[in-house]
Amino acid sequence: MGYTHNYDYCLGKENADFGMNIADFEKLRLQANKFANKIATAPVASVKPILDALGSYNGIENLKALSEKFRDSFEQVVIFGTGGSTLGGKTIYSACKHLNIDENFNKPNKPTIIFFENIDPYSFEGLFQRFDPKKTGLIFCSKSGETSETIAHLLLSIEKFKRVKDGIDIGKHFLTVTQPGKNSIRTISMDNKIVTIDSPPKIGGRFSAFSVNSLLPSMIAGLDVIKFREGGKSVVDQIRQTKLDGIIEPASGAALAVGLSSTKGKCMSVIMTYVDRLEDLGKWYRQLWAESLGKDGKGSTPINALGTIDQHSQLQLYLDGPKDKWFSVISINTENTGPQFPDILINTDDLDYLKGKKLGDLMAAEQKATIETLYKNSCPVRTFNLSKLDEFSLGSLMMHFILETLISAELMNINPFDQPAVESGKVLTRNIMSGLEK
Repeated sequence: MGYTHNYDYCLGKENADFGMNIADFEKLRLQANKFANKIATAPVASVKPILDALGSYNGIENLKALSEKFRDSFEQVVIFGTGGSTLGGKTIYSACKHLNIDENFNKPNKPTIIFFENIDPYSFEGLFQRFDPKKTGLIFCSKSGETSETIAHLLLSIEKFKRVKDGIDIGKHFLTVTQPGKNSIRTISMDNKIVTIDSPPKIGGRFSAFSVNSLLPSMIAGLDVIKFREGGKSVVDQIRQTKLDGIIEPASGAALAVGLSSTKGKCMSVIMTYVDRLEDLGKWYRQLWAESLGKDGKGSTPINALGTIDQHSQLQLYLDGPKDKWFSVISINTENTGPQFPDILINTDDLDYLKGKKLGDLMAAEQKATIETLYKNSCPVRTFNLSKLDEFSLGSLMMHFILETLISAELMNINPFDQPAVESGKVLTRNIMSGLEK
């Protein structure tokens, strides 16, 4: 696997008042291990497609020519969608796009990928002022094919491109991604001769990070999506190879999440990433956890935070406010990386701690200090450490969180695959737009 997972600071070894009782944890962990083994070796119908997507070349060969066409034809590619249709793909791209940039920050001849997820009219108009339509590809993602926001973007984008002077062949610039069968996205695409590719109909958006619809943006960018899938598969393989009383990392995480919530009142889960490239991972996790587990009066609230920024905005509350949170800190070894502080400019004893150090040393020190400070202030905290950030390590980490969510759902006896509470809001939106609701 591409990460290490340490949760010593979540267990009540020295301070049982805030950490989970070790005996309670072990009991729940062994129960979680059984669920993990069942998921990995005999998955039910709703889980099997998620694991099947880990097949290295499953569906990828079919997209190779299409991704190369977009890569070679356009300077930028805009991905439209919302929620699970884009969060996984955005996380992969933003975390790994640096792999296409050399040490001098020179970018190869590959398009910039832009994710556009909201329907703010001002931002939408501004988007089309930023690029030349003739050098731009547009991809619209909606699993159901009925997502109002994505339909709105598609209709308005078609109209924008039709107004371009000298004309543009929309079919060469547009692509839609939706599930098979009749739906609005597919109908609009057929009417405008836009190619449509199928998203897996049996995989919900928030679980689709390893599916072709989430991998397509990274394929266009030239990233190694095979390595990403292999990273995810390594986590599943570890479960299959581990005895039921052994250490299964996603099961241990699920036992902590459920146990800390039920026995210690830790009903908020803060995921704190330190490097900017992982900021979108926190947003992806937030949807995965909240929409899967927030049901029937159960669940814990996920909060995403970004390293040193939120040390200066949220840490005071975390340390001195209600003790209703537990923490997951995701770090990368940044020691001895980045520019070195110029000794010649350090002319006061107060700054001696910077002499001979690099920017990455400061980040590493702040990561360690935050973890220790949380623990010393009675805040359960676990750590994920990546020796490097690449497609494999990211794939393993994202699969960890997917499995941790599925195992938590089993422990909580809830269905992680639906979201019944939000459906009424979608219906009400359409009624308001139709004038049926005053």
